[in-house]
Amino acid sequence: MPWWYLFGTIDLYNLYSNNGGKLDTIKRYVLQFPESSNIINFASGVPDPSTFPLKEIRDALENVLRERASEALQYTPSQGVAEYRKSLANFIYRMRCIKVSPDNILVVSGAQQAIDLITRLFVDPGDIVLVEEPGYIAALNVFRVGGAELVGIPIDGYGMDVDYMEEMIKGFSRGGRRIKFVYTVATAQNPTGITMNLDRRRQLVELAYRYNFIVIEDDTYGLLYYGNEDIKPLAALDPYGVVIYISSLSKVLAPSLRLGCIIADTDTIEKLTVLKHITDLTTSSLSQYVARELIENGVLERNIGEIRKLYRRKRNTVVEIIEEEFPKDSSYTNPSGGFFTWIKLNSRIDTEELLEKALTRNVIFTPGHGFYCNRDVRDAMRISFSKPSEDQIRIGLNILANLIKMSTTR
Repeated sequence: MPWWYLFGTIDLYNLYSNNGGKLDTIKRYVLQFPESSNIINFASGVPDPSTFPLKEIRDALENVLRERASEALQYTPSQGVAEYRKSLANFIYRMRCIKVSPDNILVVSGAQQAIDLITRLFVDPGDIVLVEEPGYIAALNVFRVGGAELVGIPIDGYGMDVDYMEEMIKGFSRGGRRIKFVYTVATAQNPTGITMNLDRRRQLVELAYRYNFIVIEDDTYGLLYYGNEDIKPLAALDPYGVVIYISSLSKVLAPSLRLGCIIADTDTIEKLTVLKHITDLTTSSLSQYVARELIENGVLERNIGEIRKLYRRKRNTVVEIIEEEFPKDSSYTNPSGGFFTWIKLNSRIDTEELLEKALTRNVIFTPGHGFYCNRDVRDAMRISFSKPSEDQIRIGLNILANLIKMSTTR
């Protein structure tokens, strides 16, 4: 993962300029961390390698090459392998309660490509896009590159503040403008881990219909929800066709397979498929055939159950250490799924400067500043607990807690 991902490419120049060249120090450490085994990495939102079903992937690969090599090693239609889309449609219905035809699925190279293609199709320079604040850095940067005017909608413990959003929409309407779309990671949000409750989900779908805008639902972490409630995706609650749904197998199977999907109406899928063809022709045929094998033999669903248990344990460890060791005036989210918790220190500590100190102790995390589009928040941080072991989580968070206490006593 490139070192600048920690901050977001758009904020890179300002980060360098405003910190008197400190970025060189940060870059030097971060460039080294992928190869360094003694780094405790709370920065990267990557799966625990122990969750990769290695034997099953090997068996599926051998079977595909034995039985379907001529198709699996060949180009495939840009929309994706028909058999894979059929298996994926059934899988999504079983796991996420979304009834979808294979014709309404576009296979893409991960959720990030889905965001990029959707932005190319819908966003013209100056269009208003509403986003969660804090929100997913890489999506914010795609929208910025597309020329969107980003407007942040605050998040509380129940997800996006939809009442606040409606007032913003009314204000734009009075000024003769309307929004192009809302982008949300409604389940196990990145960076907070918060899940939007059912009432707000329904309210958001109704607002989209009433005010004639699209909702882009990024459900990348939906399969890693380990909360107590059974909350359906927005796309499963949408009777109007206002939701475009994005998902990915990167977090629950293996990122290198680069398998994501977009679900939308036929016209939108046709247009996105043209953009997909222009971009990279097709997603790996071999990956699609292997994933189909793993879906059809039940490996993927069984694996998801075990993965949820692992990340729930890690989440519990994170919460325990924060409660015990972090300053009492700091606040944090207790994620209901996914990889992340969000910590707000509520003190005069710049987490970009804190990162520089943490790097000298072989600990890295993501400062919170880059997750905002409208506010300058310097005392927040995202902690990814997916990859470190539970022992590393305890050691790394204790180091951060001590650094924070030292900073507040000066």
